[in-house]
Amino acid sequence: MNVGLSNDEFISGVQQQFDELYRPGDNEGIQTVGDECVHIDAIREGVEEMKSMPFMFLQTPQFTVKSPQLVDSTKLPLLELDLRHGVISDVKLGLPQATTVELIRRELLDQPIHEVVDWAKLLQPQEWDDDHRNLGTQLIAWLQQAFPAFDSS
Repeated sequence: MNVGLSNDEFISGVQQQFDELYRPGDNEGIQTVGDECVHIDAIREGVEEMKSMPFMFLQTPQFTVKSPQLVDSTKLPLLELDLRHGVISDVKLGLPQATTVELIRRELLDQPIHEVVDWAKLLQPQEWDDDHRNLGTQLIAWLQQAFPAFDSS
């Protein structure tokens, strides 16, 4: 599942956008091809490119991901990540404790999202102050669900 969308909704949106950008001309038609066409060099090269790490993760536009509000007393989402080309470019946290916020920001900023294998290892909640350790565990659980580790094999 893509963040906040079902696979069908995501696929439909990508297809619609692709159609708007690359609509075939009057003499062309849209064709669906399968594995039987992978022997054609241009198709095989296209398939290989679309399966590559740079294509899947580093060609994304800028977007923002917000965690669900985990703390009732905050008016802002607990975590807001801006990503550009698959890399976290900005981090906003709805926590009052500056030390914890800075620790989390430092670990997340400039992090390529597809390289994270274990959010708990990256963020190390055991180093957080006592007041925020439980929130850290909830936050990490959300990150693991929203951005599961990518298996490149």
